[in-house]
Amino acid sequence: QITDAAFKKGLSEEYVNKMLTYLNKIFNYGLEMGYVQFNPVKRIPKYKRPDKIIDEDDFYTPDEFEQFIQCFPKNKENGEYVCYVIVNLLYFMGCRFGECVALTMNDIDMDKGTIRFNKTVARYVQGRSYLVTPPKTKNSIRTVTMPKFLCDEMQDCLKLYYSLQPDDRIFPVTKYYLNHEMERGCKASGVKKIRVHDLRHSHVSLLINMGYTALAIGK
Repeated sequence: QITDAAFKKGLSEEYVNKMLTYLNKIFNYGLEMGYVQFNPVKRIPKYKRPDKIIDEDDFYTPDEFEQFIQCFPKNKENGEYVCYVIVNLLYFMGCRFGECVALTMNDIDMDKGTIRFNKTVARYVQGRSYLVTPPKTKNSIRTVTMPKFLCDEMQDCLKLYYSLQPDDRIFPVTKYYLNHEMERGCKASGVKKIRVHDLRHSHVSLLINMGYTALAIGK
């Protein structure tokens, strides 16, 4: 009934899901305090508008990404190379931005060429500039193998640091700064501008072009 009413009123997915999140927190608190016996909000699935039209411009095709990344600024002297590596991670690993910038040296296994995603960075939480938290879902905890060229890029990136400790974040970069660098890459390459998160959508496009099924992509 809640989601049906939201659709009739024309409410956005973001607005409805935020309200469901707040309701969920309220009922969870009620459970802890003994005010209620169960949380009915847990039975409500994430709201998706049935009439939503997917924007065909919110991702790069493999050809578009190749054109884009070839023109991406990657000077190692002024920090551009770090953003270059992040963009490749977001595209080829399909990770979220928060997961990427939460990575530490403990998460990287250069011998096996793998990355362990097990946390994320939330911005402006509890009055702090950032807070490292558990990932979005349990399924978000995963170990992914890097392509050989990406493993080489990671090694080149890590050489830029001299005193990085095992628990230090590798990429202390804001989404604002990365977005700025992406805009420079778009202007240089002539490709359309997409959001940072749309690189994750572009990863799906890449997997489709490689012949993966919807089930495999979901996993």
